Amino acid sequence: MINIKNSLLKFNNLKVFQLFVGLFLFFISACGNYEAQLNQQKTIDSLQTTLMVNKNYLLQIDSVELLKAISKYEVYQQFIKSNVKDTLSKEEAYALQSFIIAGENLKAVSENKKRLMARTNLLSNQLNKLQIDIKNNINNAAETNNYLNAEKAAQAELTNFCENEQSNYFKNLQQLKTNLYLIEQLILARNNNLLPNISNINPHL
Repeated sequence: MINIKNSLLKFNNLKVFQLFVGLFLFFISACGNYEAQLNQQKTIDSLQTTLMVNKNYLLQIDSVELLKAISKYEVYQQFIKSNVKDTLSKEEAYALQSFIIAGENLKAVSENKKRLMARTNLLSNQLNKLQIDIKNNINNAAETNNYLNAEKAAQAELTNFCENEQSNYFKNLQQLKTNLYLIEQLILARNNNLLPNISNINPHL
């Protein structure tokens, strides 16, 4: 009888011990998951901040000024193409070539800005969805980290593009302005001292 009681006591003690160990392991696992989720959330916040920086790069590309510069370029370029048939001086030829390169580059900047802004918004939406998935434990830690690494790589590429387009905008806008005087003189000399009519043009361009 005593042996049975001792055996039952040992069995109950073993069950309590196993329960304790199970609860302890569960607690450790829960803490680990919480810490992993916290780090993942911090990574998402950091990536969202980077996206805002990229967006600011793009917002520094003044859409109104860019459109006016492109409009002036296209009108002047079309006039020259249709009306300038005589030989140009070396200075005029250089100014014209530089003017055309700058104008075409600004057109590319305009299109690239739209694409990069759309890409920025897409990545932001993906991060928002990933943030919700983390809170709801949709994916395991390894899968989430893989998604985060993919987002980091995509943002590194995006940052490079946004910085380049901002630089291209300022550089080519200045190049267009620098050559504008000679281009207008070239047109005036061949158009009865008149410039082609361009609506909504910035007088300071």
